[in-house]
Amino acid sequence: MDAGRGRAHSRRAAHCRSGRGGPRTALRPVVAAAVILAPGFRFDGLTDSKKLTEKKRNELDVEIRANAVCWAIAEVDAETIDRINIRQASLMAMRRAVGQLALSPTTCSSTAAT
Repeated sequence: MDAGRGRAHSRRAAHCRSGRGGPRTALRPVVAAAVILAPGFRFDGLTDSKKLTEKKRNELDVEIRANAVCWAIAEVDAETIDRINIRQASLMAMRRAVGQLALSPTTCSSTAAT
């Protein structure tokens, strides 16, 4: 769906963080993002996007895209969600986002509930 590369960074080991965004409503896709941040780089307020205000999410979106080593966004359509269920669709969207990253992460964590 959408991917980008931020600051230059070596191709060595990288940790990816992935998560599904926003509440799920009927007839809408599930959207997930994956990001690799530079080692040691921290954003104030970076947490589960569903716990942030829209204003804070928008501010972090700009900051993450500008400072991330790389990032990607993917979605799964409503028809697929209905066929496989929201949990499986969320995991699928996160896998797609990770797969679109410009670098392959060596580890990955998720905001998805287990």
